[in-house]
Amino acid sequence: MKKILSTLAIALLVSSFSLANAESQSRGENSQKELNENSNKNEQFESTSTEREMEKNKIENNQSELYRQTNGSSSATSAVQIKEQNKMEIRSVEKNNGNNTKQFSDGRRSEKSSTTASSTNKEDSNGKSVSEDHRSTVATFVKSLLSVADREGGIGSKVREIARNQNDSATTTASSIEKVEKKGSISKFFFGSDYRNLNVIKDEMATTTANIAQLKLLLDKAATNTDRTALDAQIKVLEGEQTKLTNYVTQNENAFSLFGWLTKMFVK
Repeated sequence: MKKILSTLAIALLVSSFSLANAESQSRGENSQKELNENSNKNEQFESTSTEREMEKNKIENNQSELYRQTNGSSSATSAVQIKEQNKMEIRSVEKNNGNNTKQFSDGRRSEKSSTTASSTNKEDSNGKSVSEDHRSTVATFVKSLLSVADREGGIGSKVREIARNQNDSATTTASSIEKVEKKGSISKFFFGSDYRNLNVIKDEMATTTANIAQLKLLLDKAATNTDRTALDAQIKVLEGEQTKLTNYVTQNENAFSLFGWLTKMFVK
């Protein structure tokens, strides 16, 4: 009985071991199969990746070659353009240098005359400003007096005569002012101002003073308050002009000069 049990136990152990080996072999075969499949997949993936990499490199090489060809063509074109541009710039610089040399030479020759002309023009402008201002003021004065003369019956003719005399005086005064201002600064420094025309201005100022006196006499004879007010206003205008001319003459007569005192001795 014991032998039978032992035999059965041994048979069971052998059977269990056989089953275990069979299962282990089956698992091993499955694992090897999976390994083989994975290996095949890896080989396919690597093959595909290699092909893609080769294709990518080929495309990049083609692009590089195309870029080199295009860049070479553009460089050649750019070189030609730069060369032509440099030639044009050289010609332009040479031309400008020639013009600048000529302009510099002409500028040196005309510098002194330009400075003198500028000074003369400035003086002429000042003279015209003073003379034109005087003409404008007197023109307004004459217009106002003529309006009063047209309204006034008794003193109208006398007022009209004063207006005409003052207009003539203003023309002479303005002309003399322009002549005084035209005298050059160097000539003024050595020989003084234009004393002859300054004396002419003084004479015309005396005429203006006489006209002011006559207008004051006619002021009380005006027919209306409006005309009296107008005459009084124009008397003040003339008196203002007299003050301006007095200052102008004094300024020019007293200006510093080396031999102005000698010049005055020969001017009437």
